[in-house]
Amino acid sequence: MADLRVQINQWLEEVDELNLDKTPIESLRSLRDVGRRLENSVSYARRVLQTRLDIATELDATRPTSIVSVVASHAAPSPLAERHVEVEIPEDDMVSAETYLRLLVGGDRTHSLDLLDESQLAGYQARLQEGERTISGLRRQLHQRLDALGGELVRRYQQHPVTDV
Repeated sequence: MADLRVQINQWLEEVDELNLDKTPIESLRSLRDVGRRLENSVSYARRVLQTRLDIATELDATRPTSIVSVVASHAAPSPLAERHVEVEIPEDDMVSAETYLRLLVGGDRTHSLDLLDESQLAGYQARLQEGERTISGLRRQLHQRLDALGGELVRRYQQHPVTDV
């Protein structure tokens, strides 16, 4: 299985090289499906990264609290939570997203954050923040291409409506 970043770059290049109005509709659908799968993987990685950043930030703000107490304080959802998002992602895509995160920001230090000194914690937070910016940029690129593919599909469906038989 190729690295998630490699898969995304290949997909972006493939979509960018297309002449959308001349591409067969089945190819558009297939590319859209692959793009959606990649976007799910990137979104999963972003959620994981943001959770790690939230934990590191809260631990930094509440020192000398332990990592266990920080995580335990968020075990029950807040009654003010606006929404709860279920993420279902195939195991291979989850592994790919986790591997990408390790390459992007280094290993997951969440389990041992309370053992880091202030400088080490600040460095870890900075890597997570930079990783979040990188992943958000990838998501924007994926969404732009998915929107273009979806727009072309809608245009074609409007030009050649399918009727129920």
